[in-house]
Amino acid sequence: MEWIRFAAWLFFNVAVPLLAPIALLPLLSMSRTHQGKPRSLIRRAVQDGQLFWTVIALCAAACYEVAGLLSKLGGKAGHEGEELLAWLAVSLLIIMIIGSSALVLLGTLDAVNHTLPRHGDRLSVIMRTSIWMAALAAIGFSIIHYWTN
Repeated sequence: MEWIRFAAWLFFNVAVPLLAPIALLPLLSMSRTHQGKPRSLIRRAVQDGQLFWTVIALCAAACYEVAGLLSKLGGKAGHEGEELLAWLAVSLLIIMIIGSSALVLLGTLDAVNHTLPRHGDRLSVIMRTSIWMAALAAIGFSIIHYWTN
């Protein structure tokens, strides 16, 4: 029963924030205007670093979970190593939040200024980075949730 609880948590707290923004885009291919274009619609939805918004949210939620663990530990003897690891996790999450905030800003500026080169299906650096950071945030948040519960 525990695995069902964790699977439900994973679905609602990781999969939905990552996939909901782009999950319905293939339905647009049913319209005459966008028929046969679901791949390009999905690409357009993430090409300027929009996944960084999800990274920020996942990292903030992970910080909340680590803060809960830190309040439970509360400087108790024998938990110094775990407390140090928790503070390291918070530090890394904050760095990811700040980095994602800066990169979403750069992606927005590029989108507004149309300065990103558009070469067919090649992924831009900012899009690749956003995909990797989203995956890292999702995995990190899942590990932190499992560790803190």
